[in-house]
Amino acid sequence: MIEINDLALGKVVGKLFSVLYLWFFFSLVFLNTITIGSFVVGYIMPETPLMAVIILFILTCAYSVRKGVESMTRYSALFVIMVLLFIAANVSMLIKEMDFSSFFPIFSFPVTNYIQASHTMAAVPFCDVIVFMMIFPHVEKGRSLRKPVFLGLTFGAITLLVTIVRDTAVLGVLGAYLTLPTLEVLRLINIGNTLTKVEVFFIILLIILQFFKTSVALFATVKSASQIFGLCSYKALAVVMGALAAGFAAMAFPSSAEMAYWGRNIAAHYSTFFEAVLPVITLTVALIRKSYKGQKEVGAS
Repeated sequence: MIEINDLALGKVVGKLFSVLYLWFFFSLVFLNTITIGSFVVGYIMPETPLMAVIILFILTCAYSVRKGVESMTRYSALFVIMVLLFIAANVSMLIKEMDFSSFFPIFSFPVTNYIQASHTMAAVPFCDVIVFMMIFPHVEKGRSLRKPVFLGLTFGAITLLVTIVRDTAVLGVLGAYLTLPTLEVLRLINIGNTLTKVEVFFIILLIILQFFKTSVALFATVKSASQIFGLCSYKALAVVMGALAAGFAAMAFPSSAEMAYWGRNIAAHYSTFFEAVLPVITLTVALIRKSYKGQKEVGAS
């Protein structure tokens, strides 16, 4: 992506766009870090200092990045299988708790609510995959990326849809007032007083997935920084950027209420600028330059 900016926009404007992307990747690192830190302190270890969780988490991500992109992504398929099996299992256990009348009446909210929700779900979970453009050059040469990317997005959409349907069918209107409805849903699983505390598996899986997501964002950060500043290796920056991300994560939100407000009202608009506006500008300029170059070559011939 950084090299594309230089080719399409020139060195000056291209570097400006690249710096903006660098900031966006870095912001994803500390935003995901503060999210998992707040989750661990709020739901698992309330007596643990938030900064201790942040430092431990970010150091683990930095270690993963230093080991290289191949090692970092090696277990991604295993994570997908774990998510699939876990969702299938808990959905089957919660069927008796589901009440599909909770979905009625349909479309009872104002249209603006659906537009805002759709924008948030598209921008934050899905369009964040723009960070994988920093990993695409490391994919085995000769292999098409279109199919795996499409399948990955499709799998993510289906997983999210199943989760939302499950939570809504179980909780009804109560789900709108809960910070983490999935956790509350899983706490309802109780089979013969033997299979309980299923939410523990959810907590473990959530931390693993958040670790993978943050590691990819940190890799994109250090990789883009090394390309912008012409460094020989990105691995030396992993700990430095991780330390900066830990500092930003500690100062990003003074309270959980402000973090919730950011996620609900600002995050989607913030991400859209980097995920849609900047790429569209780059693509448009590249197409115009390509068309102009083609016309110039035709005229010369």
